[in-house]
Amino acid sequence: MNKIGIIADDMTGATTVGVLLARAGVRTAAYFDLLKATHLDELDAIVLSSDSRALDKECAQREVKKAMQSLKKMGANYYSKRIDTTLRGGIGYEVDAMLEEMEEGTIAIMVPAMPQSNRILVGGYSVIDGVALSKTQVARDVRTPIKESHVPTMYAKQTNRKVGQVGLSSILAGKEFIKSALMEQRENGATVIIIDAIKLEDVDLIAEAVVELEWSILSIDPGPFSTALSKLRGLNTNPSIENVDLQIEIGNEDGIVIAGIGSATTITKKQISALQDNSFVASVSVNPVNLINQKTQEQEINKSFESMKAMLKNDHIKIGLVETALGHDVLDLDEIEREFGLDKG
Repeated sequence: MNKIGIIADDMTGATTVGVLLARAGVRTAAYFDLLKATHLDELDAIVLSSDSRALDKECAQREVKKAMQSLKKMGANYYSKRIDTTLRGGIGYEVDAMLEEMEEGTIAIMVPAMPQSNRILVGGYSVIDGVALSKTQVARDVRTPIKESHVPTMYAKQTNRKVGQVGLSSILAGKEFIKSALMEQRENGATVIIIDAIKLEDVDLIAEAVVELEWSILSIDPGPFSTALSKLRGLNTNPSIENVDLQIEIGNEDGIVIAGIGSATTITKKQISALQDNSFVASVSVNPVNLINQKTQEQEINKSFESMKAMLKNDHIKIGLVETALGHDVLDLDEIEREFGLDKG
């Protein structure tokens, strides 16, 4: 039975690609504790989080190789590297680690576009909502900032492999031109090929070309390319769910939602503020420095826990919100690590 194994560098990415696959009829599960991985025979796709985005090269590669070895044991025979839509993290050296665990001659095909989220690639440049990646707010990420919009240039700094590129002109010309362009890049020695795309139809066409070439490949993308490949390979064994317009109904069920939010972007702060404006939301602000410092972290945890527990005694409260961003400054995490003698990441 064919099965795709996917490695994401964080939990959010793992669930993002997992949802895309599931909605396409691919029976999927994302795991963060391999000891609890069950019902593997019933799955078409297994997603693992290596939790490696902020790690240095050596540590990240170790975690990725460990995840690859687990996927092999779980029966995967196709592989994908799920990347962040804003290209944060050490994509190049994590892909290197995966390729080292795959058969010789495997080609890494990278399609960074996620058109349904207005993430596209044109001339090798990542554009988000009409803005070059390095000019967006995410470029100032406190943990993994982005300084380059040209993906082949960014990627080449993270690997010793030859990086090739297929431009939009080949995509617009059609499937046979895509195949020819890919073969040309491979003949020129490229083992990683980055491909432009601006629409989901482009992504689907690239997937068709790649499948027809019958190469051993490692797909690299935020989710749409791997989803298209999975469907073409017949992994969508639960097609009854595909294209279903899922609706979420909010009722009066008992229970409380606990939301933990660690992001510090301007957008996230606006979202937190909007949520706090509701009378059914109880909010606790955690001091991130006290949480990092081993001398104060237990006290900070207990204080936050007791505050939330007291608030949740109010029957009117339906959401308990734990956040670090509103009442505290954005931290220089490199400086914090040095101050407390912590390993990077």
